[in-house]
Amino acid sequence: MEAGDIRNIVQRGEVAAQKLIARFSTHTPPAQAEGWDEQRFVRLGVLLTMLAGRAPSVAIALDANCPHATSYANLIAKWTAGAATPAATAPPGYAQPLSQQEAGALLSLVKELERLSLAMDAPTAQTAFHTIPMAELRVRPPL
Repeated sequence: MEAGDIRNIVQRGEVAAQKLIARFSTHTPPAQAEGWDEQRFVRLGVLLTMLAGRAPSVAIALDANCPHATSYANLIAKWTAGAATPAATAPPGYAQPLSQQEAGALLSLVKELERLSLAMDAPTAQTAFHTIPMAELRVRPPL
């Protein structure tokens, strides 16, 4: 490669670096760099798009009346130590039965997940944000 070509590439790289620095850094707190603000907003859009794609399935799975599955409330109760289940065993992934506090926290999280999935599936929750490429929340690696 010619020395002149190399100098041209270096100059273009320096210009590109200055543009990136100007876009993604700020020296006047509490102001935020516009590039990072845009990046955060895009990430929010991608997250919401991925969650919305799974919302209908999550709502069905969390429904206490799901005909082919034991409700999460019953599963949590089954593995919670207490007067109702004195011989409770540890649920999968746990070393011991759930405490009353852990069971309450899980029930609360399940309730909030159900509320979120139902809210995200509502027509009023749809946004005009489009990911390119299409965002995908994977449960398993692609085959």
